[in-house]
Amino acid sequence: PGEVSFPGGKQDDEDHGDDVRTALRETQEEVGLDLKLQSTTVTTTSNSMPHKAQDDSSDNVNNNNNNNNNNNHNGSIHAQLVCRLRTVESINHLCVTPIVVFTPNQSAESLSQRLNINPQEVQCAFWVPLHYFVKIQPVEQYDVQWSGEI
Repeated sequence: PGEVSFPGGKQDDEDHGDDVRTALRETQEEVGLDLKLQSTTVTTTSNSMPHKAQDDSSDNVNNNNNNNNNNNHNGSIHAQLVCRLRTVESINHLCVTPIVVFTPNQSAESLSQRLNINPQEVQCAFWVPLHYFVKIQPVEQYDVQWSGEI
C-alpha cells in the first residue's frame, strides 16, 4: 500500500535468463500491454549494461504498411529497447534490473485504452510525462548508502 512501481517481477524459466524477456512478460501480465521488440539492437547508456535485444516479434509482425497505429494483428505493441540499466540490489535483497523501452507513435491515451490491469498485482496505473523526471526538482531527496554505494 502506498507504493509506486514499474511492472516487474521474478524471472521465470520461460524467460531463459533474459532480463528483457522478463520485463516484457511482466508488463503483459501486470498491465496487459503486450510489447514486442521491433528489431535486434545493441544499446548502452551511461551506467547501463549493453544488451543484445532479441527480436521476439518477427513471427508476429504485421507487414501491412497501412498499419499506422504501430501494432500488429495480434494486438501487440511494437517497442524499441532503449537500454538495460545497471542491476542493483533492493532493500529486500532482490536484484532489480531496469529495462527501458520506447513505444513509437503511441500516446499515453492510446496506451491507456489498451491497459488491462491485473487486480491481483496492480491496484491502479497512471502516466507521468518523461520530462517530469528530467526537469522537475524533487521536493525531498535523500542519499542512502546501500551495499556500499550511495
